[in-house]
Amino acid sequence: MRHRTLKIGLAAATAVAMVLPIALIAQPAYADYAPGPGDVVGLGADTLQFMLDFMADGNAYGDVGYNHLGNKYKLVNFDATGDANARLAYGVDGGQQSQATCTPGTGSTVGTGNSTSTNTGVPCVLNPTVVLRAGLQPVQRPNGGGAGFKALVQDVIAGHNTAATEVINYASDSSSASTTATMPGTEQIDQLSVATDTLPMITSTGTGETSNAYPLDAAQLLLIYEANTGSCITWSDPRISGYWLENAVVTTGSDTVNFPSGDPQPPTSGAPVSWAVQGTGIPSGTTVSAVGTGSITLSAAATASNTENVGLVNTAASTAAIVPLIPQVGSGTRKYFMQQINGGSTFTAGTCTYVSEENDPTAIYDVSTGAGLDPRNAIEPISQGRLDLYQGITSTGKNEGFGYFTDPSCPYLQGSSTCGSGSVGGGSDTYEPLSVTPAVADLTGTPVGLGAYSGNGPLFDPTRTLYLEVRNSDITSTTAWQPGTSENWLNTLFYDPCEAGQTCTTSPTYPGVEFGPDGPPYIETASGIADLEDAGVTPIAVTCVEITNGNTAC
Repeated sequence: MRHRTLKIGLAAATAVAMVLPIALIAQPAYADYAPGPGDVVGLGADTLQFMLDFMADGNAYGDVGYNHLGNKYKLVNFDATGDANARLAYGVDGGQQSQATCTPGTGSTVGTGNSTSTNTGVPCVLNPTVVLRAGLQPVQRPNGGGAGFKALVQDVIAGHNTAATEVINYASDSSSASTTATMPGTEQIDQLSVATDTLPMITSTGTGETSNAYPLDAAQLLLIYEANTGSCITWSDPRISGYWLENAVVTTGSDTVNFPSGDPQPPTSGAPVSWAVQGTGIPSGTTVSAVGTGSITLSAAATASNTENVGLVNTAASTAAIVPLIPQVGSGTRKYFMQQINGGSTFTAGTCTYVSEENDPTAIYDVSTGAGLDPRNAIEPISQGRLDLYQGITSTGKNEGFGYFTDPSCPYLQGSSTCGSGSVGGGSDTYEPLSVTPAVADLTGTPVGLGAYSGNGPLFDPTRTLYLEVRNSDITSTTAWQPGTSENWLNTLFYDPCEAGQTCTTSPTYPGVEFGPDGPPYIETASGIADLEDAGVTPIAVTCVEITNGNTAC
């Protein structure tokens, strides 16, 4: 079961500050469903949002979720942004560039809700709240895997570690988590691997448009995302679209530049002949006259002697600056993306980088209104599963016939002619599907420039694991979840290893995987697998690692 409030717009997001909940009490009436005692509550990553929503409540493609089984207690997955289209309140015009201050309670500055003055925590996005359990006060909604994991850690530290007191049962995450926090007693936190998803870079492919983008590798992306204003990387930079001769030898008075045999050999005819040549010992305006084996000939003699990196500038490439988009702080996708392009470590993004809500393909075009930039120069890392949802394609390649999202400007079934094509869930009720217009597509091809010469040349398109974080004690808990059953909530839904003394059952889907006597958890049943595939991610056999005590197997 999903719990949301209405949000509008597209935006960058901010870090979250968690407020510990008060004790569970009897609930008053709420406009929206608030989970009661016994319901399983999860929150966290935007990337896993729809696979867990579908697993809970099914989807418009006809596959049911766990809550359709009619059990007393529900699976309640809180969406990261509180919106069924995964948007944030307020767009990039709300402080991304032109706005310098935010109204109290918006933006990333903590503790401003009761202030009477503005703060500088731009972008000025709303910090939506959520009632995690019936009878509790609203708290800030965690947006992102990192934010959700921190919320779970705080719940554990607060001592909410029994079936009756857990406020947050699980957090979802698109990158591996860790914490140095001291857990109470013998409690530990485990991380479950539940699915995989790819993270390609996308760019605009709108009608009548030609994207300026080139395929990029990790080293090139780091160069782009670390750049600061005044030194933003352009598409014509030879490290991006041209040839990059590392440790080339330039000699005063000579028109020959020699480069090591370890550098790939440019073609000896056609490109890059007539391309511009860049180097500290090479006069401005110099071009390539000829290419030999291990050397190039210049149109003018060098004016200095150096061993340096010489760039051959692709004359077909745009001279415009690249517009790199990055997910909001607290996003697991942001953390994973940074680690992938920086050898496993995060870094400080340069000022040429713009923040957008993670996995939002329309952010490519938002730069034109929010920052006055050309979408043809924008790039963005995105969950392939999310892009598949827009296109109505499953992770197995099945075309569902319509995209999952609908036009949020259209009131429900009110008959407007502009909202009358398509349908809700493939039924007879007409409704306007939401498309990414103009269109976007994955960057494809083989990187050139820096990537070709650094040895780090494969196209950036990594496959990542998607995770859930849970208490270790919930794996072996003997507290039955649903009336009339013997399994706890975690064994029922997500992870049920065969334990010592149990009669094991085998998986019909994953050879060699064994479960407890009641069979696979819902996520590994045919229905659960279909829900994940509909969300564009690839189901896997669930495995477990303890992340607060030495990364040991659970």
